Amino acid sequence: MRLLVNGGVTALFSFGLLAVITAYHHRVSRDHRNFTREFLLGIAAAVAVVLFRAVAAELPVSRAIMSAGLLTTGILVAVTEEAGKLAGLGVSRLRLPPAGGHENIFAGMALGLGFALFENSWYLPDATLVLVFRGVTAVPLHATTAGLLGWGLASTNRPNRLGLAFLAAVALHGGYNAMIEQGGILVPATVFLVGAAATVLVMVISTQE
Repeated sequence: MRLLVNGGVTALFSFGLLAVITAYHHRVSRDHRNFTREFLLGIAAAVAVVLFRAVAAELPVSRAIMSAGLLTTGILVAVTEEAGKLAGLGVSRLRLPPAGGHENIFAGMALGLGFALFENSWYLPDATLVLVFRGVTAVPLHATTAGLLGWGLASTNRPNRLGLAFLAAVALHGGYNAMIEQGGILVPATVFLVGAAATVLVMVISTQE
């Protein structure tokens, strides 16, 4: 039952936010494309990350990392997930003409929503509080971090922005993971963390052409 509820909430947020960003892109741009390609690549990226972790978990170094502490583990998990999203975004741009800032950010967000649909549907913590708040915040978190990566990829004339975007995405994601794992009052506080990050992304979008 918990799996069904979590999967339903995740799907509702993923498809709902995909519809919102697509509609907004149509409003601010003459390009009336959808982001199905990126959404599906996000699912593929999540599958690839899960398979990579399954293989890496058998390595001795993985056991040492798992015992290193919540912050270290949370950051390394964030690195693998954001790297997977970045790879998916790179694939999504193959054989396509250069995109503007708006389109790349929205493409990144769509990919993040696809990633979240697969990754978050199978996450079932024991604590109901964590289940509820993670169900509400994880989907917009993935959309926000992938949107930042899209912004970085759009800045081809400033390659340092991609590095900055990746570091920001990892820091946000790693901090979120650590707060969820720590539990207690930090779990509800993730709403403010994700909300603040999403606000920053909206401000970035408003500066793009």
